[in-house]
Amino acid sequence: RTKSIEELPVALAALRYGGRDFLKTLRAGVCYGRDCDSIAGMACGLWGALHGPSPFPESLTVPLAEANRRDFPALARGLAETGRTILARDYDRMTARVAAGGAHASAAG
Repeated sequence: RTKSIEELPVALAALRYGGRDFLKTLRAGVCYGRDCDSIAGMACGLWGALHGPSPFPESLTVPLAEANRRDFPALARGLAETGRTILARDYDRMTARVAAGGAHASAAG
């Protein structure tokens, strides 16, 4: 895979080009060519992370959920909850370390 280094920069370019328009971002990733599934997937994944799920066109999300037999909003909520749990535990550990005067106390300030 000698050309894989281009995937992330092209995905970021597609994201910037598409702005707040999901379909424009998707088309930019797909129409680039080469490894377009990875490029479009990264660009649209980042788009979703930035803009949330509500702007996704139902004309895409409903058939996708039906074809895959998955409740993608429930999966996303579970992933977000896992992230919140990890961040809360990390915060608690950092707070305890700072309170104990640990080696990383200066980094927390």
